[in-house]
Amino acid sequence: MRVITAFLASGMLLALLPACKQPPSPPARAAGTTIALNYASFAWKAEGDFKRISEYFTGTENAGANIVVRSRPEIRAGLYLIVGIECGAKIPENSVAELRYFRAGEKGGTAQTQTWTLPAFIGTPNAEIRLGLTGEDWPEEKSKSRPTAWKLTVTSPNGEKLIERKSYLWELPAENDAQTNPTRGNASKQQ
Repeated sequence: MRVITAFLASGMLLALLPACKQPPSPPARAAGTTIALNYASFAWKAEGDFKRISEYFTGTENAGANIVVRSRPEIRAGLYLIVGIECGAKIPENSVAELRYFRAGEKGGTAQTQTWTLPAFIGTPNAEIRLGLTGEDWPEEKSKSRPTAWKLTVTSPNGEKLIERKSYLWELPAENDAQTNPTRGNASKQQ
């Protein structure tokens, strides 16, 4: 009888979970961009996470179908923004990825900026773009923290915006409301 009661209680709890308020998911393709994203998330990667058996024989890193670029190329350990793009989407060689971010726990109003020049890339189901903040750009003692707010933009060599993704906190919701609903924005300023 206890098992049935526990099962029912957990089922009721699960039924309540979808009702919890969560930030809205960003659209796969931002307005004005040409490539849709499947996902974009941060993960800490240690140096050993990049070693494959072939590296022991050749002495060179094998990224497979992935793009791996680092803020300090000689250091592998760091915080990576891992991005999956739609299958078949093409990123031309010499496109520029720009990540603007605020570090957790640091006070101040200036965003950090990191840029990488990308090689040519075609999206496949298992291939990812891994943008690494390595060395002093994201030291190991901060391996458990993530940026509080961030924005990624990838631009082609001819200036076309290919990708844009930003965190929920990159823009204040009140600013969005004021832009999309001028009445609400004015009402909040009058109070």
